[in-house]
Amino acid sequence: MRIRGRRYGWLAVAAVAGLALVAWAPQAADATHPAAYKVEFELQASQTGKAAESHRYTLVVDATANGRSSLHVGGRVPVHAGDGVNYENTGVELDCTVRDANHAPAGQVRLNVDMSLTSVVPQTSPATPTFQVASAQVATEVPLGQNVAIAHFEAPDGSRSYELSVHAVAAQ
Repeated sequence: MRIRGRRYGWLAVAAVAGLALVAWAPQAADATHPAAYKVEFELQASQTGKAAESHRYTLVVDATANGRSSLHVGGRVPVHAGDGVNYENTGVELDCTVRDANHAPAGQVRLNVDMSLTSVVPQTSPATPTFQVASAQVATEVPLGQNVAIAHFEAPDGSRSYELSVHAVAAQ
């Protein structure tokens, strides 16, 4: 009898530990909260109120563990520093994280978006270029399947204004 009691005691401990692991594990995707999202960004530039250009960027972001996706489109500019050369990124840098995926209302997704647009100021010395940076950090909740403007900003020199829009859907 005593051996049987110990056996069931260990079985109960194993069952409780298994339930604790299931509760602790990241939530699985379901129809309301997919495992990944296809997130499309559109960066529209305008000069003096007239559309100048538009660029689209797409990332697939894992949602099961606060996944993060990044994109850099542009170049690298050499900057002479003392004895060596450093390189600075120019162009568009975009980071997107799905946060609290299982806690967002049905039909919506919570995103953290970091975007920066970096360019070399014209007519600066190639040996010591000056950089112009416009950036936005946005924490937002967007409805799935709809275009939503999440940021509007101007270039530091005032020559252009930018609008960043996002469109998110469940990834296939």
